[in-house]
Amino acid sequence: MPTDKDFKRLVRARMGRTGEAYTTARAHLRPDRDPTRPGPLRGRHPDTAALTRLLAALGVTDPDGGRPLTEAMALGIAGGIGFAYFVFEYEELTTLYLGGRINSYVQKQDATEAALARLGVAFQARRTTGPATAERQLRAALDQGRPVIATVDMARLAYRAVPDWLCGMTPQDVLVEAGDDGDPLLWDLAPAPIPVTWAELAEARAGVRSARHRLVVAEPPAGPVDLAGAAAAGIADTWAGMFEPPMRNFGVPGLAKWAELLTATGDPKGWPRLLAAPGRQFQLLTWLYDWVETAGTGGGFFRAMYAEFLEEAAGPLGRPELAELAGRYRELAGAWTGLARAAVAGGGPLGRAAELLTAKRRLVEERAGGAAKELAAVQAELAALTTEAADPQPLDDAAIGTLLAGLRKRVLDLAEGEEAAAGSLRAAVPA
Repeated sequence: MPTDKDFKRLVRARMGRTGEAYTTARAHLRPDRDPTRPGPLRGRHPDTAALTRLLAALGVTDPDGGRPLTEAMALGIAGGIGFAYFVFEYEELTTLYLGGRINSYVQKQDATEAALARLGVAFQARRTTGPATAERQLRAALDQGRPVIATVDMARLAYRAVPDWLCGMTPQDVLVEAGDDGDPLLWDLAPAPIPVTWAELAEARAGVRSARHRLVVAEPPAGPVDLAGAAAAGIADTWAGMFEPPMRNFGVPGLAKWAELLTATGDPKGWPRLLAAPGRQFQLLTWLYDWVETAGTGGGFFRAMYAEFLEEAAGPLGRPELAELAGRYRELAGAWTGLARAAVAGGGPLGRAAELLTAKRRLVEERAGGAAKELAAVQAELAALTTEAADPQPLDDAAIGTLLAGLRKRVLDLAEGEEAAAGSLRAAVPA
């Protein structure tokens, strides 16, 4: 059998003939991957994709069928869906945040860590302020032969083409494994890893203050996991977060609050005032579209993926009504998509921005590191649109008034639908 040194020589010879990247050439020469290494998942949300790959690498499977857990199941076990609404105004920047997953502030714990604990997977979550210690911890974990989860600032990884002004505001989890050439490999959403240098990874890990150098190192479970118990705990988090949030920016109350602000002309936080500033229409309306459709939600603000989870959880929990409830969440997914499309309807710069955001998401999901040039081109056009849309505004006063009234009605309908669906969840799986 060839040694690792011999195999690397074969890989580099193929690279010379084909021009392929190291990881691509290696995959062709070693198609039968080690079952403990990440598989060809095409992820939808960075954190749930990283968790799904980690569980597969640890050998966690459905106790009944012996199959690896799906990303939808990982989403549900980790706490499922929710709602969050925040607008932050700074001197030179206003940001909109819409959250469709359970929020860690509401859940009072990290979703990935909650999922591992519920499944009985022993793990350590490490944080440190020192970059040297952080790299030493990561190298030691990889030397054990298993991938680990690291939190990175995506704005500091060049292949994603995230604008520099978002540095420090784009945390996400990635799975990290050791490459054959000694450098780390990142698994983002695409079904192929992305080679990075240790220096690039160190900068990205240090980029988010709230999760600086965060690392999750887990051990394979000793026996079958309690999938039913884990799924039930995740469902309870979902309905509790919708009904009993710690503040009015979350859950069903958050939806009602947002609906009020969409047409509140006398409120300093109302959207009529927010959208009056030059460039603000384009900025906030395209962000609304992105948060719902293209920011790693799988489309429909996570509701379509959550419907898949309910169908998968119905069997282990012995609750066939969950499969029926999945249909209601698919309807909610369609309503969320309708809201997002309404925000950018009418063509012009808003419509073009939605097309570019969709193209960007597709590139990240399908090719990631192999699409760096295309991603940079998409981001450059988005930046140009932002400049062009700054003055004049895309919509006149009458058009924006009509749009906001329509959005308000849609959000109120969503609040009613989300409340009813969460009530059905609570009836099916009480705390």
